[in-house]
Amino acid sequence: MGRPTLAILISPFVFTLVHFDKSWALLLMVPIVFGAGALLGWLARTSDTLLFGMLGHWVMDVGLLAYWWTQIAGTFAERPVWDTGWDQAFAIECAVFAGALAAFITAVLRLKRRSAAGRARIWKGAISTES
Repeated sequence: MGRPTLAILISPFVFTLVHFDKSWALLLMVPIVFGAGALLGWLARTSDTLLFGMLGHWVMDVGLLAYWWTQIAGTFAERPVWDTGWDQAFAIECAVFAGALAAFITAVLRLKRRSAAGRARIWKGAISTES
């Protein structure tokens, strides 16, 4: 088993653990959540980017929230912040989101700089070999 396959099997395991701290989590959902994580991992591996996995996760979340909000699957106890007001849990989630967003932007900027430097080296090498 190669490293990508191992990563695609470990990643959905962690994905499943992270998603089972929710009040909606049921034991019967393990295969669904694990399968979704595996599909997102496979998508990232085959596309060579996280963009499509992020988009896929967004589509899943929108679909699930629409499903729960209509209460087809039972009572959805969570209420939007404009109904409940700011509380400590919401403030913590906002802080975590801000930190994750800052880390993401930093990573993207570093990758762009590294990619630009790599292209410059390749371009410089191509010019020097033509002389």
